[in-house]
Amino acid sequence: MKTILSLLLFCSSALLVAQTNRQEIPINGATAVHLNADISGLIITTGGTNSIVINHVLEVDGKDRSDLKALDIDYSGDQLKITERGPTNNQLAKEFGKGNMMVTHNKSQHNGQWDGEDQTHVRAYIEVVVPKGVKITAETLYGGIEAVGVTNMPFAKSTYGTVEIVFAEEAKITGLDYAS
Repeated sequence: MKTILSLLLFCSSALLVAQTNRQEIPINGATAVHLNADISGLIITTGGTNSIVINHVLEVDGKDRSDLKALDIDYSGDQLKITERGPTNNQLAKEFGKGNMMVTHNKSQHNGQWDGEDQTHVRAYIEVVVPKGVKITAETLYGGIEAVGVTNMPFAKSTYGTVEIVFAEEAKITGLDYAS
């Protein structure tokens, strides 16, 4: 009975991942976090002690589209992997493909560039607060990576976005692998 109850609690928390913007994920002994996003940009800061706080934002033409968001959360040994599963490029193109799509991958507001009747405006980013000292690795496809106050971030890669890392003063910087 305890096993069934635990399974139900786990599944219900997984469903919440796709339904709310802000969520708290316990560290559960993980010493490393890997973040992976397809459409969204990643905004990473440090704080707290026992959990990772995530705010996943997706707006299309100014309207919240939580129904298209999804994150996978996987504990593997001492690593916690958080992977964006939605929205996908295909989902956005299928549902909002009325011409051109302008995507903003951070908190900044749309600046009016490339406006037109056939323009869809998408704002997609994931804010992540990770406890200080936890090793962070991150990669994105379309969005950029912004990290501030990190102490241990040896890897960051963005295929089409920018990578901007500001280390904490006490960080020990060795063996960096960054690509943009």
